Amino acid sequence: MAEMTHETGLAPVKIGIPRTMAAERAIMRMTPGVMMILAVLGVMQWLNFRPSAVSNRIADYSLAVAMIPIAAAGLVLTYHGLKWLTLALWPAWVGIVADSDGLTLRLGPFGRTRYALDRLDIRYPFEIADQLTPDDDMIYEAHLDPAEQLDRLMPRIRYPGESDTLDRRLKIVTRIDEKTLADALRPFIEYARRPRTPTKTPTIN
Repeated sequence: MAEMTHETGLAPVKIGIPRTMAAERAIMRMTPGVMMILAVLGVMQWLNFRPSAVSNRIADYSLAVAMIPIAAAGLVLTYHGLKWLTLALWPAWVGIVADSDGLTLRLGPFGRTRYALDRLDIRYPFEIADQLTPDDDMIYEAHLDPAEQLDRLMPRIRYPGESDTLDRRLKIVTRIDEKTLADALRPFIEYARRPRTPTKTPTIN
């Protein structure tokens, strides 16, 4: 049972990250990464960098240089694959927590990030239609009926200092379809978008 926050009445929402999804992403990155590294090692073992009377080995050096970006790409893919594999095997719970204080992403080896509620900018496409550009991924959703947007879409969630929107990040890390994710987070979204009552400062006579 979710623990109720007494002062707000908002029950924290927890959405776990599927371990199988993390394992799949690990395989999708590690497989090509390891193959690229093995291919580079296979080529390198046949190269001869010792000049001879008939060759200065320019072709060998050129091929070695050409292998550098392939090796680098293979190492990067393998590194990220290992991080996703670590996430799949992480001993503690991993996922998203939405509560009266904001959003928390507990992503194991990818770190723990906290987004304060009062700094979140949460708005639906119809509310920002005049700000959308033709290549924005929300441009088509902005033409839907507002009631339909509220029912089945995730709002755009921005946070100062983040280059990407949080709603997009949530969809990527959970791999949950948009309506299911929106339904799960609806109590939090409605709470975060509620009108705020300004705090009155006591007047001392």
